[in-house]
Amino acid sequence: MSRSDFDAIRAFVHDAFGIALSPAKMPLLKMRLRSVVQSRGLANAQEYVAQVLSNPSADAVGELADAITTNHTFFWRESAHFELLVDRLLQEHKTKNKLVPRPLLRIWCAAASTGQEPYTLAAAVRIALGPDLRRWDTGVLATDISARALDAARVGIFTEAEAAPLPDLYRQTMFQDFEGGVRVRDELRKDVTFRRLNLLTPFRFKQSLDIVFCRNVMIYFDEPTKRDLTERIAAALRPGGFLVVGLSESLGSTPPGLRAIAPGVLQKLGGA
Repeated sequence: MSRSDFDAIRAFVHDAFGIALSPAKMPLLKMRLRSVVQSRGLANAQEYVAQVLSNPSADAVGELADAITTNHTFFWRESAHFELLVDRLLQEHKTKNKLVPRPLLRIWCAAASTGQEPYTLAAAVRIALGPDLRRWDTGVLATDISARALDAARVGIFTEAEAAPLPDLYRQTMFQDFEGGVRVRDELRKDVTFRRLNLLTPFRFKQSLDIVFCRNVMIYFDEPTKRDLTERIAAALRPGGFLVVGLSESLGSTPPGLRAIAPGVLQKLGGA
């Protein structure tokens, strides 16, 4: 892969996915694209740029997304957010809706990867609402740019080692034993809807969202992309709703219409 090939691919990745690749990522990109180039019967990255990226099909764009995304995640990552979700955010929502016959709760996991985070969110909802769950209309939407990651997430099978970081209550809520590992329980799998989505593209929801987890994905974007995405997520939130980003992620100054209430947690202004 020449520097000019890398620059062409880097520009395409930024325009298509909003991901900013530094020059230091050239060896990693070369390694990850090797199998893509070979599977297409091409000789090198130059042919890939000329023959594929010059007029890319939807499949080619998806193939590239799968190749460049890391999908690194694990259960109980940045656990403080799940504890805050159960102990405060969902309790406040539950209290505000105690007289509503069929209250709504809509959660979006915007970077679902292989499913650890959205399944944990679904379990947190069940734990927080308890016996009152049957009165609620709840749902977790889980999206990711990688079709490969979503395919693994839908299966919902994990090793014992992967599940080990979870507290016992979450393990009991989420899993049943399965062939030497664990599998997400059918009732909890139904709580999560997986969809492929490029966060750079417009998104719309039938109802306003109550909580959005968009953690450890902003680090891949440049400042204008982060600002645009944050504003669009804020527009999709109901007043008083919450946006959760990674603990190590910086959005710069607090975006308009939001206020920080905890590390990595912002609330949309206008709620009760």
